[in-house]
Amino acid sequence: GIPYDYIVIIDAGSKGSRVFVYHWLNPKYLFDHQISIADFPVLKRDYESESDDDDDDTDDDDKDKGKNKDKGNNKDEKKSWISTKPHWHTKIKPGIATFKDSSKLGSHHLQPLLDAAAKIVPKSQHSRTPIFLHATGGVRSLTPSEQTSLLADVCKYLTESAFFLPDCATHVNAIDGDIEGLYAWLSINQLMGTFNTKKAPLGLLDMGGASTQLAFQPNATEIKEHEKSLLKVQLAALGSSKAEMSYDLYSSSFMGFGMYQGRGKYLDHLFNATGGVTTDPCLPANVPAHLLAEDTRLMLSNRLAGSGDFTRCMQTIFPVLEKQSEVLSLSCKPDVELSCLLNDLIPALDFHVEQFIGVSGYWDTIFNLLDKNVMGAYEYDTIFAEATKLCNTPWDQLVKLNTERKTPLGDEDLSQLCFKSAWVLSFLHSGLGFPRYGIDKKAGGYDTFKVVDKVDDVKFSWTLGRAVLYASSEASEVYGAQEKTLPSEQVGFYHQSSKDRFFYGGEAAGVKRRPAFVAGEKDKEHDDDSWKEKVADHLEDHRGYGALVFLGLLLLILYLLMGKERR
Repeated sequence: GIPYDYIVIIDAGSKGSRVFVYHWLNPKYLFDHQISIADFPVLKRDYESESDDDDDDTDDDDKDKGKNKDKGNNKDEKKSWISTKPHWHTKIKPGIATFKDSSKLGSHHLQPLLDAAAKIVPKSQHSRTPIFLHATGGVRSLTPSEQTSLLADVCKYLTESAFFLPDCATHVNAIDGDIEGLYAWLSINQLMGTFNTKKAPLGLLDMGGASTQLAFQPNATEIKEHEKSLLKVQLAALGSSKAEMSYDLYSSSFMGFGMYQGRGKYLDHLFNATGGVTTDPCLPANVPAHLLAEDTRLMLSNRLAGSGDFTRCMQTIFPVLEKQSEVLSLSCKPDVELSCLLNDLIPALDFHVEQFIGVSGYWDTIFNLLDKNVMGAYEYDTIFAEATKLCNTPWDQLVKLNTERKTPLGDEDLSQLCFKSAWVLSFLHSGLGFPRYGIDKKAGGYDTFKVVDKVDDVKFSWTLGRAVLYASSEASEVYGAQEKTLPSEQVGFYHQSSKDRFFYGGEAAGVKRRPAFVAGEKDKEHDDDSWKEKVADHLEDHRGYGALVFLGLLLLILYLLMGKERR
């Protein structure tokens, strides 16, 4: 009988937009009725190895791609009170940036997402359910004027929906890469149950289409040395009036180093380095021309041929990282453990202590390469060997082998898997300096880096991190309603270099809060039992009358059958 509060968050990415719905128990009801969160189920932290199929709008079909459970230590497991359900998200293509000059932005892009959310959130809750749209890589690449115009159109459309949108500036915007990384870091640590425990929070690597995010809490020495480069994140546990959980977070976005823009940089490098027909070692030999024609660079040039050589592929990708290292004034050399993308402004990564989780592009690539559950399976030599086997196999043989896989790939994904594997390995080990376990380090040290797709049946998305901030803020306001909470004690975050600019976890100061929950409201579509009861009562009231009418008709028929004489 405890009511839920809902939130709707749209992730407007470079290749498409996804809408996610989350809910949590209404903190005001819990407070008024003195109910403890300890009464609710433990977050199990089950890792599920379901791959994300970009062509599947539901993303969570019934394909069973293996499971690996990490129960952890029961005494450290905490209660989860922010939740979603496996199918509470929907994806639509293409990316929202493609609608910057289109009149179809609302009808063809936003409305299907709103319709999907409206089916999940009870109708009586629509007007008090906040909706957010945060745009990432694709919109960030637009000009400032294009961004402003597009987001204004988005906000106008969403404001006319049934959901709660009190402030365009905070509810509809393009978020910087470091903020996206912060949300992703909050999400993975919420899923893994590390908040408010003795466990150190996990670092996060999130590879999208346009950019790659790195977020982690450095050690004490690095925090002191790089304080001005860090974000201060403040959270409140349910039942607390103040943000007693505080984290010093480094979060950075490597723009242009996402999977698809990374491939763009790579192709530019290839075409600039050669004339005539360009041989691509990251492309299997004899790949059909129609798979290459979809890339605008290839349509313009029409001069690419695959050679399928993984060792050469890695060597050819390296100059892309090396070029960026020149911008950072770093020295890079191939085939050694190094950090081409890190400089003195970035806190050192301590691989002896810190653990990192790779999501999105990291998960997809490694899962597709190994075609099996990959939790705990990451070792450099294994990935390198499998990628070498795949890349060096001609296309016709690859297609045949693909039919024998547990999870067959589409032709486009299969043709690009060689490049994606090389890109992940190069970025991790040459770009960020992760140890190459099995090569530079002894095997068995893979706990430094794991890849994850789902935890406890919840698919990873940075949008959960945004929901965590909102829910934590609302709850702290309820429990601290009678207290004066200082800004330093509120839920949210700020850059250490500009402490006067505070980003509120919930609604910003001066912005209307969501309307209070009103008990007794019901929805027809969610009130099947009540409807059945009413029908049953109606039938019960009329059952006696029906019996009398039936008896009367029966007597009349018998009377007529008796005939004139007998009557």
